[in-house]
Amino acid sequence: GEGEVFATKYNYQRTRDWLDKAKKMAKKALALDPELAEAHLTLIRVYDFEKEISLAIGEFEKVIELSPNNNDAYRRLGYVYQNNLFNYEKAIEYFQKALEIRPTDSKSYRGLGGSYTSMRKYDEAIKFINKGLEIAPDDIYLLTFLADVYRYQRKFDQALDVYQKTLKYYPNDPTVSYYIGAWVYYSMGEYEKAIEIFEKSMQQGESEFMVLVYIGSAYRHKGDKEKAKAFFDSSVSVCKKVLEEEPENASALSNLGLTYAFLGNKKEAIEK
Repeated sequence: GEGEVFATKYNYQRTRDWLDKAKKMAKKALALDPELAEAHLTLIRVYDFEKEISLAIGEFEKVIELSPNNNDAYRRLGYVYQNNLFNYEKAIEYFQKALEIRPTDSKSYRGLGGSYTSMRKYDEAIKFINKGLEIAPDDIYLLTFLADVYRYQRKFDQALDVYQKTLKYYPNDPTVSYYIGAWVYYSMGEYEKAIEIFEKSMQQGESEFMVLVYIGSAYRHKGDKEKAKAFFDSSVSVCKKVLEEEPENASALSNLGLTYAFLGNKKEAIEK
């Protein structure tokens, strides 16, 4: 329902307001029907984002009591173990359980790919990501994960192939420009091309506070200290502006800290 929509918006934007709305809608639905499994599923996501692990597990148990073969519940608990407890072996167990129930669940293949990537078992990650892509060839998360794995392996030709393939599905998506194209070129040391695509991602709608620090870093690698500092200063300004309205925006806090580190302001970097 609406709670799930709000949780998804939070996943993209990390704006606390969306998470509060998701929780409110899920609890409102449960007040009307305490046995509504979909509302409990939404709360698993909410508590996962809030790092309230015991509450997330409690909601999982309620879903399984109501719907024993609910693959979404097993997948979501997998993400709790993956993202917050960093217990990748346990996460893999839950993703595999979800796939036993529903073998065509491409989102569980995402989870397996992510866990194996975090364990640096890249060949296993690629295997499961590709299985997911057999089911959902245009899944932007799977395509991004695949490009990331190739990038970590420094197989840049394969990563660029994934980038070009993804562009055919999503030619104007800032996610593709920022998370795939720019980062592949940045990792290759082709900083001018990386800057071009980082800037393109902002034109397409990617938030400035997500991008400016990395443009500054690219200029720093190029040896252009003046432009690097200009972008770092802009990053500080934009991140602070975001945090005035959203003090708990994790991405803005992280990028502000990173920017201070680049500027040599160690105290401010540690505080953020």
